[in-house]
Amino acid sequence: MEINFNPSRKQAMAWKYLTDKETNFVGYGGAAFSGKSYLMCYWLTINAVAYPGTAWGLCRRELTTLKKTTLITLFKVFKECNITENDYVYNQQLNTITFNHNQSKIYLIDTAYKPSDPLYETLGGYELTGVGVDESSETDEQAIQILFTRIRHKNEELGITAKVLETFNPAKTHVYSRYYKPYKEGRLKPTYKFVPALPKDNPSPGVDEYINNILTNSDERTKQRLIYGNFEYDDDPN
Repeated sequence: MEINFNPSRKQAMAWKYLTDKETNFVGYGGAAFSGKSYLMCYWLTINAVAYPGTAWGLCRRELTTLKKTTLITLFKVFKECNITENDYVYNQQLNTITFNHNQSKIYLIDTAYKPSDPLYETLGGYELTGVGVDESSETDEQAIQILFTRIRHKNEELGITAKVLETFNPAKTHVYSRYYKPYKEGRLKPTYKFVPALPKDNPSPGVDEYINNILTNSDERTKQRLIYGNFEYDDDPN
């Protein structure tokens, strides 16, 4: 099965970190329509197809939202890669996608905090090879750290470095303190990388129309966050 991935310049920067031996956490985005979910879905697909018997997590806070958004992007990527419904089994009860040719899996995982599971012990039941967390600013940092501890399935055997890919828009949550602020101040941890990407970095059709619609119809805060990737706008006294 041959897959052709033609990344944008910013996606190619992130891909370098997703395939090196030093980085464990990759933060990508910082604005809407910057190719975030597209990058994540290609990364998971390529690895699942390339490495037999591996297990990959596709995560978002709410499973229902994941299925209405990121999963649709994943199936679009499958179609671009000529992966048909005959090539995999999507089990909607178990929330798994299993590739027929090598038995690799993509798990659909919700990361929402549950009072009945304050330590995220449910996440501790997974054995994974890599994890993608879409819109990770919505997910508690503790859940992401627990998922990272579960990345050990065939990693040593296949020489795959443990990676968590997080995509997000500007937010004053853990993505600000873990990625944006250290990146801006030049003190990002060696195992962390942040690739800021804006809509203008996305070569896909429809981007110009999206940008124009936001600039024409949205309030200033939305423009600053989703078009300009401004994490600091709320701090501006003016």
